[in-house]
Amino acid sequence: MAAAAARDRVRYPVNAASKFALCTQCRNHLFPYADFIGHSPPWPGVSQGVACRAAVNVREDDTPRLLHHHRVVNVHCNQCDRHIGERFIEPANVPGLHELQGNYLFHYDKLLYWDGSSLRSSTGEEIIIHENGYLGGAAAPGGL
Repeated sequence: MAAAAARDRVRYPVNAASKFALCTQCRNHLFPYADFIGHSPPWPGVSQGVACRAAVNVREDDTPRLLHHHRVVNVHCNQCDRHIGERFIEPANVPGLHELQGNYLFHYDKLLYWDGSSLRSSTGEEIIIHENGYLGGAAAPGGL
């Protein structure tokens, strides 16, 4: 079953026309920037984040929890199982991001970004891709 899940993973084309976010841990593709809603300012218990409407290659916890009086479920990368954000079940009163209900908030420090020409960290640092891994970020074998 794990082989089928790996085969069924959504992958975005790595070209100039595509822009998408990846997991920093395993480089799993998480969402296209066409589904980007906005940047969340830091608020208590949550680091700065990126809000989006849809996500791929993720799994959600079964049990909701409260995050500052908002019901959320934790979101994990379905490849490395790293906690990468939350999905809001109820409306959230986060300044500038009132449309979070049903949508995702990914932690900024858990994302990489393919900007159409290069891979970048959440700080904007370019990650140079080599045959045997990456320089400028955590070493990882293979490509995107």
